[in-house]
Amino acid sequence: MLKKFQLFFYLSIGGFLLAAAAVAVIPLLQVGVKGLDAKGYAVGALFWVGILCGIVFLVLTGKQRKQIETVLREKGGQAPEKAPLGVISFFRNRAALIADIIFFLAVIAFVLLFVFQIHNAWAVIAALEILFLSFVMHCFLNGKNYKYIKAYNKYNNSKEQGKK
Repeated sequence: MLKKFQLFFYLSIGGFLLAAAAVAVIPLLQVGVKGLDAKGYAVGALFWVGILCGIVFLVLTGKQRKQIETVLREKGGQAPEKAPLGVISFFRNRAALIADIIFFLAVIAFVLLFVFQIHNAWAVIAALEILFLSFVMHCFLNGKNYKYIKAYNKYNNSKEQGKK
C-alpha cells in the first residue's frame, strides 16, 4: 500500500516537473509570423499533459493517504495530526525548509528582474522555472501526503525494530 502511495506521490511530482521542463524549452522555440510550428504545439501539449498528470496523481495520492490513515489507526500507529494545506504551511521539515528557502529566493529574483527591467528571455525563464519548481516542492513537502509517507515509514521502522 505504501509503495503505491509513494509511487503516486512521486508520479505527481514528476508530472509537475514535466510541465516545468516544457517551460524551460520555451526560449528555444522559433515563433514565426504565422505563429508556432509543430514543436511549439508539442511543448504546449507537454506542459498541459504534465499539469494534468500531476493533478491526477495527486488526487490518487490523496485517496491512498486515506487508506493509509485507516491502517495506521487500526494497527496502533500514529497518524499525523490534522495540518493546514501545504500551500499555506512553511518549514514543516528539513526538506521543506530547503524548498521554502529556494522558493523565497526565487520570488526575490523574479521581482528583481522586473524592478530592474531585465528582459533577457533566458533569465526570466530561468527565474520562472525555479519559482515554479520550488513552489511545487514547497506544496508537496509541506503537505499532508509527505507527512503520511514519513509517519508510515516511522511506523514500519518501529515495527521492524520491535521484531528484532
